[in-house]
Amino acid sequence: MMLKNPNFCIFFVVSMFFSLDCSANIKCDDVPLILEKLVEKDQNVRKNFSFKHRKYNEEIVLVSRENVNVLKSVIRECGWPSRKKFDGKVSTAAWLIAQHADDDLSFQKESLAIIEQQVKDGFGSRIELAYLTDRIKVNLGQEQIYGTQLETNEQGKSTLPEIDTKNIKQLNKNREKIGMNISVEDYIARANEGRK
Repeated sequence: MMLKNPNFCIFFVVSMFFSLDCSANIKCDDVPLILEKLVEKDQNVRKNFSFKHRKYNEEIVLVSRENVNVLKSVIRECGWPSRKKFDGKVSTAAWLIAQHADDDLSFQKESLAIIEQQVKDGFGSRIELAYLTDRIKVNLGQEQIYGTQLETNEQGKSTLPEIDTKNIKQLNKNREKIGMNISVEDYIARANEGRK
């Protein structure tokens, strides 16, 4: 039997690899390169994504699951890729994978707890903590604390979810407290730059 779609074959082989426990294959010295590749894959699949559909499309979900499985293996072998162990770029890559793990809420919460502790210990990013906090809140149908998560309205413009629109003043105060130097209004305007 010959498969007509070679991309399916590649996807199948990659999926099989990531579904196995690959922690034995991970060397801590390779973590920066591993996470760089995961972020590249994450960003490539999200290029044409619309925030209107919070559950994403199938390809995004599959990439996210694969990335989370690899990150979990990295954490088992090497611990969380913190700014204490690696540079900020590596730590940010781990955060981004957790941020996009919308179908693994328990992993997002575990990651949030780690990042919260790192912030308390003085080497975590308060901005990354804010984004992940809001992402979890949105995934639970709760009000955001910082207003970092946007959705697309009927006109194709980025906006806050309706639940958050009555608290913009408080969102801006919360942003200011953590050094997020952009108001919710300017954040939304920036997200809409270049859109028709």
